Amino acid sequence: LTWTATDTDAVPETKVLTLPHRPLLAGVIRDAKGALIPSGQVQARWRTASDSDTPLPISPAPFVAQIDMDGRYALHLDKGDYDISVTPGDASGAPPVHYEALSISDDREMDVLLPSPSLARITVQDPEGVPVPHVTVELYPDTEDNEAPSLLVKGTTNEEGVVDLLVPNQQ
Repeated sequence: LTWTATDTDAVPETKVLTLPHRPLLAGVIRDAKGALIPSGQVQARWRTASDSDTPLPISPAPFVAQIDMDGRYALHLDKGDYDISVTPGDASGAPPVHYEALSISDDREMDVLLPSPSLARITVQDPEGVPVPHVTVELYPDTEDNEAPSLLVKGTTNEEGVVDLLVPNQQ
């Protein structure tokens, strides 16, 4: 939409821009025991159009919403298919979780019950067996096809070359 300068006495033309409704994805995040998760974020990364009538959205990816003190989040999304990642705040001790190819065409309630985490304790050493501090360690799920896997969790080794990672179960 472009406006240009006109004669100061001229009556400007009125233009109406109608924006389509963006579906709302909202819900509550709880840990494996049912307690509310009071912080963190929910991220929706657009994948593909869910049907041929849905135009390619031109929008920043990913969409991100913060989890509030009541465990709630809300995202207004373009219609399409999304990978949804829920990353609880560090203080919760709950693992992140990832959902693939969730189709969004209308408003949708999606409550999330986070799984109990598994702990992966990893030690990084050099060829002589000396611990290596400050190394980023990333874990990815095994895939059966040639698709690039999504990051499960990452962390950085401490001074002793050790990192503890809370590994989520896949949904």
